[in-house]
Amino acid sequence: MTQKEFVIGLIENEIERELTQRTSEAEQSETAAVNDCEDETEEVEEQHEEQESAAVSDDFEDVSNGESEELNDEETADLDNDLGEDEEQGMAMGM
Repeated sequence: MTQKEFVIGLIENEIERELTQRTSEAEQSETAAVNDCEDETEEVEEQHEEQESAAVSDDFEDVSNGESEELNDEETADLDNDLGEDEEQGMAMGM
């Protein structure tokens, strides 16, 4: 083995080691980013569940206190129209 071949071998080994290290660091960084994203997703889901629970609880409190949401004439007409459309679709489908 010549001195030139020896030096080239050292350089190639160092390049290979550097590439392996960078690849490993990139994978760790990607894994950390995915974990952070999953943590954020879980936190948002928990907040959403808490908000839903609070909203349902508030609705029950309103009803139990004698308060109720009454539909105005426009909302009632919209519901009647929606029901009429559903019946028309059912008849068109042969139901």
